[in-house]
Amino acid sequence: MYGAGRRKLKMEENVISSFRGDYRFLSNFWVFERPIIYKDLEFNCVENAYVCAKTTDPDLWVKVQAMTPGKAKAFGKEIFAEELSINPDWCDGFRVKLVTNLVTQKFLNNSVLAQKLLATGNAELVEGNAWHDNFFGVCTCGNCPAEKMLEGGAENYLGKALMEVRNFLQGRL
Repeated sequence: MYGAGRRKLKMEENVISSFRGDYRFLSNFWVFERPIIYKDLEFNCVENAYVCAKTTDPDLWVKVQAMTPGKAKAFGKEIFAEELSINPDWCDGFRVKLVTNLVTQKFLNNSVLAQKLLATGNAELVEGNAWHDNFFGVCTCGNCPAEKMLEGGAENYLGKALMEVRNFLQGRL
């Protein structure tokens, strides 16, 4: 999965191009009822578990666990800026595997969310955003800084992970 399939966002039928409104549940910021497990801690949001993985400090894991998703994301940037026990395994491949694992848990543990994911049918899921994330999504702001552009287009790894989970769930029916 990692490194393959870079693309530019095409506006077509059968594409969910952002995780807002009716599709907000696809976002890593969505807070869900039944928790996922990472580092033996329970998280009710993928974003917080993802940020937890950036550091090897168990005290910071507990701190991140208690944050709102927005505060966790901001704190994740601080972990790198202040070099707070950075996870030595942190690289693009690790990030992709991590998010795939976390979103898999999210939908396997929460049947209502799984049904909503299945209801997207075979639509392409694209994490369209305006915050220049071309790794997990596709920035659609029109003014993306050159350093945020990826050669060949955006990766959309969150969208790909969600489609992988959906395909798995469809196979279980």
